[in-house]
Amino acid sequence: MRKTFHAETQSTQSMNEQRSGVRLVRPAKAVSLGSSVRRFELKTALTPSGAYTQALAYLLAWTGADYEIDEASEFIVYDISGLRRGRAHTDTIQGTRGRAIRVSDVDRWEIIELDHQARWIEFVVNDAGGFATTDASVTVDGITYHDGYDADPEITTVYNKSASSDYIFEGDDDDRGIALYDPLSGQYTIAGMEKASKLTTQTVVTDIQVDGANEELEKKTITITVAAKGAESGWTVFHTGDTCP
Repeated sequence: MRKTFHAETQSTQSMNEQRSGVRLVRPAKAVSLGSSVRRFELKTALTPSGAYTQALAYLLAWTGADYEIDEASEFIVYDISGLRRGRAHTDTIQGTRGRAIRVSDVDRWEIIELDHQARWIEFVVNDAGGFATTDASVTVDGITYHDGYDADPEITTVYNKSASSDYIFEGDDDDRGIALYDPLSGQYTIAGMEKASKLTTQTVVTDIQVDGANEELEKKTITITVAAKGAESGWTVFHTGDTCP
C-alpha cells in the first residue's frame, strides 16, 4: 500500500511551536550585493578615522593594454572598516587604486580591496649626533620599501618606539634599522636597529730583534681590522737595556 505524506501547514507548524515552547528561527532576508565590481583610483585622500570613511574616486577603464582613469566618471567609495588609508591623485602622483562592489540595499560602492603603502622599510640614520632613547624621532635616508608602493614624498623621518619610560631604541649616524607602517597615524615606527660596521685598521708590532752587526733594532708588524680600538697608551718601559734580548 502506498503511503501519502502531507506537508505540514503553516497553522499546524505554529501550533506545534506553541505546544513545545520552541520558536523556530527562520532565515533572515539575504543582503543583496549586486553583481557590479568597479576598479578605481582615489581622486581625494582616504583617511582612517575608526568609523567608516569615504573618498571620491575615478573609474578605471580598460584601454586594451592597461587601466586608465576616466575623469568624466567619478563616484564615492566607502571604507566600512574605517582603517584604510589611501593617497589622492595629483598631476604627478598616481592615487591609490583598488576595487569596490555595489551594495544595492544601501546603494553605495564599498571598498573590498585597496593597494597600500609599503608595510615596512629599511633605513639608514642620517644624523651626525645619532639619537638616544629620549628622542621621539630621527632623520633617515637610504630608504628601501617592502610589501607595498613607495611613499611619495620620500620618507625622511621614522619614529622611536615608546617604552614605559621614554623610548626603546638608540643609534649612531649611519646605523641601519627597520620600521613598520601604521596606517592610522601614517607614520613608520622603528622595530629594530643594527649597529653600523665601524671597522678600523691598526698596525701592531709582533716581534723585534737586534741586528748586532749593524747595531739596529728591527721589528715585524701586522695590520689588523677591528670593530673598535682604544686610546694609545703613554710611554712604557718594556726592556731596561742592561742586556739585549
